This record gives sequence, structure tokens and C-alpha cells, in this order.
Amino acid sequence: MQAPLRLMLHVVAALLLSARSSQLGQALHPFQRAIANDWVRLLFYVDASRDVSGQTTVVTLPHFLLEVEEEIAANVDGEFFSGGFAARASAMPVGALFTIQETREHLHGAVANYFRLADVALDSYLVFGNDSETLLPPPLLTVRADVGLETLDKRYNLTSASASEQWPAPLRMGDAAARQQETREFFDELDAMELKLVVGMKRKERPGGGVEADKLYEWTVVMRYDLLNQGHLEVTMNYDLVHVPLPEGGRRGGGEEDMPPVLVDTGVMFNWVTLVVICLYQTVEISIKWATVKSLAARQSLDHAHNADGHPLAVAWRTGAAKDFWFWIVLAVNFVTVVCLLATWRHAYRLSLDDSLCFTFASCCALQWGSLVRYLQVNTRFHILGLTLRRGLPRVMQFLVGVLPIFVGFVLFGTVMFGAKVPRFQSASTTATTLFSVANGDEVHDTFNDVAYTPWIGQIYVYSYMILFSYVVLMVCIGIIEDAFFSAVFPASWPTSDKEQGELQQNPVEARHHH
Repeated sequence: MQAPLRLMLHVVAALLLSARSSQLGQALHPFQRAIANDWVRLLFYVDASRDVSGQTTVVTLPHFLLEVEEEIAANVDGEFFSGGFAARASAMPVGALFTIQETREHLHGAVANYFRLADVALDSYLVFGNDSETLLPPPLLTVRADVGLETLDKRYNLTSASASEQWPAPLRMGDAAARQQETREFFDELDAMELKLVVGMKRKERPGGGVEADKLYEWTVVMRYDLLNQGHLEVTMNYDLVHVPLPEGGRRGGGEEDMPPVLVDTGVMFNWVTLVVICLYQTVEISIKWATVKSLAARQSLDHAHNADGHPLAVAWRTGAAKDFWFWIVLAVNFVTVVCLLATWRHAYRLSLDDSLCFTFASCCALQWGSLVRYLQVNTRFHILGLTLRRGLPRVMQFLVGVLPIFVGFVLFGTVMFGAKVPRFQSASTTATTLFSVANGDEVHDTFNDVAYTPWIGQIYVYSYMILFSYVVLMVCIGIIEDAFFSAVFPASWPTSDKEQGELQQNPVEARHHH
């Protein structure tokens, strides 16, 4: 009776966590993507004027490092938000500035965009200004430079888009800019810069059915200017929701925390149901394990009447029952899930805004569903994947260990040979990612085009890699997994290499005939 109850509680717990994940996907994630699009369109993009042959043209800074533009799209309450920009390994844009003048223009343009935000944005954004000087901090520019053997950070509060005296002299525009020699020395010592912008969002709330009050939410948008890359200054953007102060000072509503706009409070009843189900599930799990251990102890006490230590815990350790993999996995997952629920008891939006909490909750959801596989072990037809991996994965890993030195050789050759001119090979990790994609048939033509500037070396490099890894290594891995699959499905009629090797070891005469 306990085993079906355990299965039912496990499935219910997994479904409840799926419902919580669905809430995040339907409410919070589209809102965050829409916010990110606003920051990209309204803050990150900067228009600069250029005089070309007597005509004034407008260019958009920064320049993008990647060839393909991607979009962030969000659907919130039936409205579609999208913003196109190049992305590198994330939804945040990465751009490049190639000259000192472009660096100045982007810094000043981003600050000007910030102070114009309250006038040009459709949403009710607040910035540092006349109405919010006591609420929001001004833009903060941090300059990190190497002076001798020390690394120094200097901070500049920028209270106005037109106050040039608040900027470091080498970053000022026009006639207020420093001399060329001073500017050159400034950028030679410069390591990185960070521009931090705090944007407020205000809405009216009626806490607990009381008097309607204004509440303020702060978003911190950070742009980092990295000078460690050769030939250009790399600009990245990120954002975060930070501590939320209230306008009149102090907290209202009995100490409850605020929530971002467009989000609704999560039902405490839902959290209670999830918590009770997980606790019941873990209780049943422990009771089943304890009953199993007690039965083993009773059986051993009958078989070995003079056994000195018949305590159930000692018997569990001696018989291996205490080393049950699934029991400890389930215990850890349930414990961490309860911690996540308690940490986000009132406001589920923390599950996405806090990176560590987001990773923990995502892992719990995945492992809660993944641990359902253990119930499928009772029937081989349902457990074919597990049997295949159990037989094939060790041999695949052994084969890949033998292939690894060759792969590392290709990675290092590609990084050294093409890294200076081809972004796909700019570092060892990037080269490894590119080669893995090529081995699986992705980006093959683009890779050939990228190395075309060295016709013979590039062509031989890509051709030899594809022949070896796409046609040999990949096919061998598929063959190993195929052999493991058929040996799992037809164990009696499908001879595996392991079985043949064992038979040859038992029959040395036949082994000599094989050789």
C-alpha cells in the first residue's frame, strides 16, 4: 500500500512544481524580457553624428561583434514586445567601440538617454531629477585603472547630462576634453569602466484593502566597458531588481515586501499544499526504507543468531541498504525544494530574479521529474533508456577519453591559427564549442567561409576535422550506443562485445584461434 502512495505523492509533488514553473513562465519571464527590451532600446543604443563628404549621417553605437541579430520577444497581456540586437551566449547585448571618440560618445549618450527616459518612454519610469532626488541615486561611473602596481577605482556621480565638469577630463566632450597626451595616458592605464543607472517604476497599491499608496521599484542597469580585448573596447549590459524603498520612508502594510509591477501575489495556500505533499512524500519514503531495513535485520537475526550487532542501522550499512542512490537523491531534492518554498513563501518572483535561487529551484524541478525514472525499473520495456545508458555510457566515455587528445590538438591549432581574425576561434572554449557544432553538422558552411582567408590551411583543417569526427568518432559512438540498446532489448540473442570478451577469456583455445 505504501509503494503506490509514494508514487502518487511523488507525481503530485512534480505536478505542483510544474505549476509553479508555469506561473513563472507565463507572468514573470515575459515581463523581464519586456523590461530588458526597454533597457536595450532606450538606454544601450546611442546615436552619434558623423560628417561624411559634407553630409551628416547618424550611426548607432556600439558596433555589434556578431553577424546575426537576435530578438527578445515577450508577450505580456496580449502586447508584443521585441527588440533586435546581437547576443552572445545570453539575452543581453554585447557590442564594440573602436575609438576613443566612440567611447566618449557612447558614455555621454547612455547618460543622456537615462535623463530622457522619463519623457520618451511609454511606461512610467522615474530617474534622478527634481521629483526623485531623495529616492534614486544619480548615474554612477566607476573607472578602474592600473597605476603602477596598484589597481585604483575612481567614482563619479553624474547628476546632469550637460555637466561636463563631473566627468573625468579625458572623457569630456568638445572643448572641455583633456589634451591628447593626457587622454592617451588615461586610456593606457584604463582597465575597465562601469556605468550604473538606477531606474524607478512607480505604481499605486492598496495594501490589505487599506488606503491607496504609491510604491517605488528600482531597476539597476549596468553597462560595463572592458578594455582587456585587443583592438576594441567591449560593451555589455545587464540589469537587476534591487531593494525597493517607499517614498515616504519606512515600510507599510505590516512589513510585507513589495513586488514588481504586473506581478500578482502568489497564493499562500498553494505553497502550503506543495509543502504538505512534499513532507508526506518524504515521510512515506523514509517509512518504506525503515520497514525494508527492519525486515533485513529480522532476517539476519534468524540466520545468524550469534551476530553481535543486529541494530537496523548497522544491518542497513552492512547489507548496502543505506547506500540506496535514489533514497538519498530524493531526500536531498525534497529538502532543497522545501528551502526554496520557504525562501519564496509570499513572492514567487524571487525564484527568477535571484540567480542562485533560480538555479536551485530549476534543479529541483528537473530532479523531481527525473527521479520518477526509478519506478520504471520494474518493467524492462519502460526502462530501455536506463539500461542502454548503463551498458553503453561507460564504453562511450572510454572511447572519448582516447579521442580527447586529438580533439584538444584541433582546438589549440584552431585557436592559435585563426583566433586573431575569426571570432569563432577567439579562445579555446569558443573553438571547442565551434568544433563540437561542426561535428554535429551545424555551422559547417559558415566555418568554411571564416577560414577561407587561408585557403590551404583552413580547408585542410576543417576537412580533416569533419572526416575524423563527423564520419568516424560520431559513428563509433552511435555504434556503441546501438550495441548497448540491442543488448538491453534482446539480452539473449544479441551478443555484445563484453560478452564475447568474457567467453574468450573462459576459452583460451578459442581465443588463440581468434588471434
